[in-house]
Amino acid sequence: MRLFAIALIGYDIYGRRAIHQRQGYSVADLCRINRRDVLGGLAATLAAGTVGGCAGGGVPRAPAVTEAWDRWVAHEPTSTRVLDHRPLDAILARHLRYRSDGIALFPYGEVPLTEQEALDDYIRWLTDTQVGRLNRREQYAYWINLHNVLLLRLVMRRYLVMSVRDIAIGTGPFADNAWQAKLVAVRGVPVSLSDIVDRILRPIWRDPRVHYGLSLAAVGGPNLLAHAFTGANIDRLLDDAAVEFVNHPRGVKVEARGLVLSGLYDRYRGDFGTSVDTMVKHVRLYAAPPISNQVAGFARARFEFDWSLNDGTGLAG
Repeated sequence: MRLFAIALIGYDIYGRRAIHQRQGYSVADLCRINRRDVLGGLAATLAAGTVGGCAGGGVPRAPAVTEAWDRWVAHEPTSTRVLDHRPLDAILARHLRYRSDGIALFPYGEVPLTEQEALDDYIRWLTDTQVGRLNRREQYAYWINLHNVLLLRLVMRRYLVMSVRDIAIGTGPFADNAWQAKLVAVRGVPVSLSDIVDRILRPIWRDPRVHYGLSLAAVGGPNLLAHAFTGANIDRLLDDAAVEFVNHPRGVKVEARGLVLSGLYDRYRGDFGTSVDTMVKHVRLYAAPPISNQVAGFARARFEFDWSLNDGTGLAG
């Protein structure tokens, strides 16, 4: 059996980019390997949160919401067209799995080629859709689903990676990250994940709940949901996602040292509030006891975010 070396791009304890290698994995192993298995003893030698993509690491501030991208503002309020997102539904239902703490994982390294091709067909269909002829609810679901399926497909193509932050598209100092790269052309217009979030979703809908529906392919982010968004279910799914995230320790927790909020709230201060006090008010809209009572009155917080890939490869469904 031929064996291969796997080079994993990470960061050493000083934050410098480094390559760590483990020998002895076969082709079959590559199909089911789990990042945590690959890291093995490496995790024992590096401080928690210092490996690229692991716990810790800041979430850069997002740009302030400005005017929406004119190309995508048009809509038809009376349109009754309903988009069919069943291809995305099917792959999520078949593969999504959960850790014991409720965090959703996706087995990026286990999806058969036929299903990957089906996702590509779905993406092509989405990008050929006349978005401007949809009503606002269908458009809302459309853009969130497009964002999530593009990120899902990108990680599949670049697997193995420890974190979505390790993905670079292009070469040299001008390579784009996962959010900057123009991943598809929608009706002939090149679009990036950042475009979808910052130039379309945030300025058109101005709904902070959108961040609970957008996958970041990270353990610290909102869960990838088991269902695609539709015009009919979007409010319910966004509310459910907000409740799940806020009431999970990766979203909000109170420790002896004080309040800890997800870095998501810091990144999107303009959407959740420019101060911790306003962030807390938002959180309490979805928090259940005891969190709803524990967070009251805090004016300062620490922000944390785990960028580890939400990878379920090799884990039982």
